[in-house]
Amino acid sequence: DRFLNPVSGTIMSFAPSPGNGSVSPTSAVTDDNGQAQTSWTLGPTSGVQTLQATTASPALSSNTVTATGLPGGVARLNLVYLRSSATPFDSIAAVGGESIPVVVEALDAQDNPVSGAEIDFTAEAGYDLLFQSAQLTTGSDGRVTNLVTTDAGRDSSFFQVASGVNQLPLHIYHIAYSGTLSPASVVPGQTGVAFNAGVINYSPRSVTLDAAATRFRFNDGSNFFNAALNSGATLLPGPNTLVFNAADINATFNTGSYTPQIFLRGSGSNAQLSGSVVLPTGSLSVLAVEITNISGAPTILRGETLRINMTVRNDGPNIINIGAGTSLVLNGATALTAVPVAGNPTQIGANTSAVLAYDVVILSSAGGLYTVDGFFNGTISGIGTPVSAQLVGAYSFTVLSNALLTMQNFAPGTVTTGTAGSFTAELFNTG
Repeated sequence: DRFLNPVSGTIMSFAPSPGNGSVSPTSAVTDDNGQAQTSWTLGPTSGVQTLQATTASPALSSNTVTATGLPGGVARLNLVYLRSSATPFDSIAAVGGESIPVVVEALDAQDNPVSGAEIDFTAEAGYDLLFQSAQLTTGSDGRVTNLVTTDAGRDSSFFQVASGVNQLPLHIYHIAYSGTLSPASVVPGQTGVAFNAGVINYSPRSVTLDAAATRFRFNDGSNFFNAALNSGATLLPGPNTLVFNAADINATFNTGSYTPQIFLRGSGSNAQLSGSVVLPTGSLSVLAVEITNISGAPTILRGETLRINMTVRNDGPNIINIGAGTSLVLNGATALTAVPVAGNPTQIGANTSAVLAYDVVILSSAGGLYTVDGFFNGTISGIGTPVSAQLVGAYSFTVLSNALLTMQNFAPGTVTTGTAGSFTAELFNTG
């Protein structure tokens, strides 16, 4: 009472704050000492919880009673996100060799964060992963943040996060080259080349790419080819085709085998996706075909057969099929035809030269100077990409007719017996 004497027989009610558990009983009658008691079961949330006791008549409230709920031991592990908060789920898509942030939290049986818990990161058997830290300790929020570098040699990266007996399996699926590239061979100076490349999204989730930042590229150290994505920006689970913008191959590009890269950049919820898909070594060829020489005799008589040789050089790693359009054109007063010799090669090996022989029958009506132009047409074996070359005016020959001599003058016309002398004859060749 107001004189601080205990009051018996008063009904006292007990009420925890919302979410702060329950009491049993919810009310009790004060005893001779003026006391009433109840049992308070704290709520599931860790931290400070409160309760008050009240009486109805007179209307009185006690001081706030506080109790601190402590989290229990780790009951389960929960994935907060892989890569970013925009992807708070397992089985994301990534590029092999990409480094992915992973955030995990340790929770007790009431889903309260558990601080001070040791969290271990290990790759599943057969996977070669690199973790920034193999073991981390949770902070006050029950969370740890690690960095995992995916297995560049596989189509996925599987690993375990564990705390004691509690395990959390996590999965990262890769975006990889499917083995199709078109065209697989180009020539220096080729214009409007639009590469198509096949990729596989092994993830069960679609991925949206940033078309402007996703690139197909290769270089020889001095010349660079770099084309942005034209279509195929949404990678569905499974096979996809990336179509890149058309661009020109620099005329000074060195010939040889190249290993292109597809640089992928995500957008939207995949904005943090970033990495390069490296195509197999030598999957792209830059080659050049050149007619290096046309040769034959400098002069020929009417009625004879002239042998002309054309040397063609294949500066590239692919075999070239020689096409029907490969020919010699002879320019002169009378039309002459160069006929391929039986047994000419039908292919030019990688980084080698081939000699193509032609025979020309010199007609009786032919005469004078002829110039010879060479033309080569072919295709890359197994691919079909056309290649061509020409060499104009590098060789010439002269057709000679048979001599036709007439005597124009002869002197002297008379001589004297016994007298020494000399004769002079003037001849003219009309042939």
